[in-house]
Parts: sequence; C-alpha cells; structure tokens
Amino acid sequence: MRSLQARLTTSLIVSLVLLFLLQWWIVGAAIRSLTESYVVSRLRHDTENILAALLISETAPPSLDPERIDPVYKRVFSGHYYQIRLGEAELRSRSLWDQALSIPSVAPGDQTTLHAAGPQGQPLLLSVSGFKKRDREVTIAVAEDLSAVEADFRRFQVLYGLVSAAILGILILAQRRLIVVGLTPLEKTRREVLSLERGEIDRLREEVPSEVQPLIREINRLLEAMHQRLQRSRNALGNVAHALKGPLTLLMQLADREEIKRSPALQKDLKEQTETIRHLLERELKRARLAGRVQPGETTGPRRGGPPPGRRAQTNLS
Repeated sequence: MRSLQARLTTSLIVSLVLLFLLQWWIVGAAIRSLTESYVVSRLRHDTENILAALLISETAPPSLDPERIDPVYKRVFSGHYYQIRLGEAELRSRSLWDQALSIPSVAPGDQTTLHAAGPQGQPLLLSVSGFKKRDREVTIAVAEDLSAVEADFRRFQVLYGLVSAAILGILILAQRRLIVVGLTPLEKTRREVLSLERGEIDRLREEVPSEVQPLIREINRLLEAMHQRLQRSRNALGNVAHALKGPLTLLMQLADREEIKRSPALQKDLKEQTETIRHLLERELKRARLAGRVQPGETTGPRRGGPPPGRRAQTNLS
C-alpha cells in the first residue's frame, strides 16, 4: 500500500486537474455564449433595419431603400450578409456576390439562430426571422462571419489555459507542502514509537489529531495491560521461588541425615541437584529484583560509571 502522503497527494492532484479542466470548459462555453448572444442581438437589429428598408409594391418587384442599408453589406465578401425571401422572389446583399445562403422557412413572428458555412467556407452565425408586411410573408436572414471572433476566442482559451496551468502548478506545490505540514503529528508519533521500542518512554503522547487519538489511546491501554501482565508474572515467579526455598532447605538438611550418609553416591547426587535448584531459584529472584518496574521495550542493569542523568540504566537480562 502506498503511503498516506502519496495517496493524498495523488487524490488532490487528480481533483485539481479535473476541477481546472471543468472550469476551463465552463468559462470558455460561457464566453462563447455571451459573444454569440451579442452578435445575435446586433444581427436582429440589422434585421429590423432591413425590414424597414424593404419596399413592397403591387406594381413593382420588391426592393430595398439603399440609403437605409449599412455599407458593410455592399462590400463583396465583407463577412456581413443578408438574404430576403418573399415567396418566389429573393433579395441578396451585394456582399454575397453570386452566392446564396441556405436558410430554413420561418413562420411570421418566429426567429431562429443557427451556424452555417459562408460563401468562402467561413463560419457564419445566421439569424433568420419571419415577418408579414403588406399581407405578404417575408423571411429575412442576416449573417455575420465568426472567423475573427473564433480566432480571438482561441487565443483567449490558450492564454486562459496557460494561466490556469501556472495556477494549478502553484496549488499543487502548495498542497504538497500543506500535506507534509498536516502529517507532521504522525511523524512525531512514529518517532515516539521508536523511543518506546528503545525503552526511552513508557507511553505515547495523546496530544495528537483527533483522527488518530483513539488509536494512540488503545496503544497506551495495551502497553499498560502488557506491563500489568508482566508484573503479575514476575510477582508469581518470586512467590514460587520463595515458596520453594523452604522445601529446598529441608532437602538440604535431609542430605546430611545419617541414613543418607550411609550412601555417599546418593548423598552427592542429592546435594548436587539441590544446589542446582537453589542456584536457579536465586538467579530468578535476583532477576525479578533487578527488573523492578521496567517498561515494555526497556532493559535495565548496571553501566560502567553509572547511568547518565535523566536516563534509566540499560542492560540485557538474558
């Protein structure tokens, strides 16, 4: 299993990258929508001007008042186009030259906006509106070239992406530092566990973050239980040793009785075994006395020159 720091770092990096990608897409979509809304409002304003300039007569074909038409519609392939449909008749802006726009049929009072290809293949935003003038249905389509807008939008996306990437890198470095600082209490606890193993302390500090405090308390309770069990075992060993000293003394006295002396080999064997048992008991009693209140992981015993101040003396009881 990877370290907790690596898991947190990976999770946060993935989250930040996904968040910035989502933000980049949302901001781009919002700006595109706002830009197109502005272009559509301008196209509809031009549509109203064209409708006002449209001349319909019973005796003449439909025409437009040239004084009321923006000159931009008169320049060939200027990027601003209109197309008017009155039944079978059509009027097109000079900017279209000999090209025609593919426009849908729209009922009077309705409006629609769509993207289409221009006379030179450029992207167009097309606003189509339906009207009724002098009892005749009129469809007016006004379009604008979005090439310049798309180029500006792409530049904005690249610039915004670079700025976002720089901010993302700064945030990743900052969050890595924050994770290291946030995990400092765990590092202190790890060092305390090593000190506990060496016998320098007898319990862990419980002044730790609330997330790991229950674990530290359980470890301290376990240490206390182990110490109590060890102390009971030593007490029991000492009690057994003391209890056996009396019978052992009697055995040694029995070895000096006359009936035992008559068998020197038996007397020698009895004394040797009794002395061995006595030696073992004395050794265990000394070990129990020397151990005192040694904590788990701690060793005690004499050191040449005495123990250093503030530290328990250490030795190996084995």
